[in-house]
Amino acid sequence: MEEKNWFLYITDHHEGPFSIAEIKQKMKQGAADSHCYVWKEGMEDWIMMNEVSDFGSGLSDSAAAKPIFINQPQSSKAKSTTYKALGLSGKASTTSYKWYKSTKFFFILMLLCFAGVYQSLAKGYLDVILSATGQIKKVKDLGLKPIPIPEVSELKAIAGKVKIEDLEKEVAKHWNEINPYYLKIQPYLPEQAKVYFSKFTFKIPDDLKAKLNANQIETLKDAVLANISTEARVVSFMVLGDEATPSFYVGSNLGNQTKIKITLRSKENSVLAIDPIYAETVVTLQDHLGISGKFMSQQGPLPLGEYLVMAYEDDGQVPEVAAVLQKLPKKSTPNGVPAGKVAFVVDSYFLGGRRDPLFSETLQRYNEEKVKAKESTMHDLSQTLITVESLANESATKFFELMKTKKLKSSKMKWNAYHGQYSKINTQIKELLGKEIYGKYEPVLYKKILDIFLMAENLHKLENDYIIQTGDLGEIQKEASKISDSINSIKGFLEKK
Repeated sequence: MEEKNWFLYITDHHEGPFSIAEIKQKMKQGAADSHCYVWKEGMEDWIMMNEVSDFGSGLSDSAAAKPIFINQPQSSKAKSTTYKALGLSGKASTTSYKWYKSTKFFFILMLLCFAGVYQSLAKGYLDVILSATGQIKKVKDLGLKPIPIPEVSELKAIAGKVKIEDLEKEVAKHWNEINPYYLKIQPYLPEQAKVYFSKFTFKIPDDLKAKLNANQIETLKDAVLANISTEARVVSFMVLGDEATPSFYVGSNLGNQTKIKITLRSKENSVLAIDPIYAETVVTLQDHLGISGKFMSQQGPLPLGEYLVMAYEDDGQVPEVAAVLQKLPKKSTPNGVPAGKVAFVVDSYFLGGRRDPLFSETLQRYNEEKVKAKESTMHDLSQTLITVESLANESATKFFELMKTKKLKSSKMKWNAYHGQYSKINTQIKELLGKEIYGKYEPVLYKKILDIFLMAENLHKLENDYIIQTGDLGEIQKEASKISDSINSIKGFLEKK
């Protein structure tokens, strides 16, 4: 049986002992993640789980969401896979926004309270109170050491010059030194303070860090640490080497459960594709991070070319997030983003594969050939419509002419002869409309003409059934009227084209 010798620190208390398998099971259940602290006998201090080889990495590509296929918009309720990057399992960081307004006064007050309580405990100022409450031994066993701080007069002079953003950056920069003190005092802090300080524990998982360059890593950190009262910062990065079927990482100073919609669309005449390309998905942030599924075509890679990727706030935010977004300053909305929504990211990417030095020439030739193919398709479909209309009119004329004669046997013979001729022409039209190229270059027009062809085919069947005394004349007249209306409609469509 596997030895149970690991203790797990979750939020504000530790549990255990556990075996490695039991801790991994807790990770699968969401009760812990790779950024929780662990300890076993023989270790000097608690360390993050992702720094222990026995527990593996904290982020896996297998966690990515399902593929997002182009030209198939998904419901805004569609779920995308998210992952945790921090060890905090409490409420989202947005729950701290009402408590902490990101002003210098509250930030410094919080730091002073934190430092004051710690320093008082470390220097023994509270020993009398601790003795009276029976907590003296528990606190002394923590081995707290006083924090070396300047004189009060020096602090006062410094506080008047320091900006909140610079102060936060300095805290983040030296968090490795601060963290041991923080872990010891954390259980005594209010929940909002724990939530706030969680962003200083932010650590990019190793497997994600390997996919980002140095500038992207710094940009991601800056976004997560940005002052939320000033602006919402959202950054997105494509996974390096994933140009053919890209997915996007998202990082932000917004809180848990924030829904970010990511849209991908081709730039006009800049992609090796016949029709414009569009796809969308929703990424839900968990501890400042999220990842989209792969954008791809039904055949796999995206068509080669230039794309525009946008990230903006989605509908249906949880109340805490909605309240934060509502207070943010509104910017002018770019094309493609719904009015009233905050657009966070608008980036251009070359996708579908690596850019070839001769791509511009290839694209120019492709677009020229596409224009010629569209013109040819338009001409062929227009001629096909004329043929279908002519055949339908001819069939109706023959039918009503034969209906006027009283020689039933002779009428049937003449109709059978015509029916054979009709079937040959009808088969030829059907083969013509079976060409895939028509559906590619003029899908709307092709669908309209195909519908009329099927109606004309059905009309002839009704006429044929009536001749052999099994049909309904009212149905024939009704179908003929539908065909006439549809042909007039499509002629109007062609005039606009």
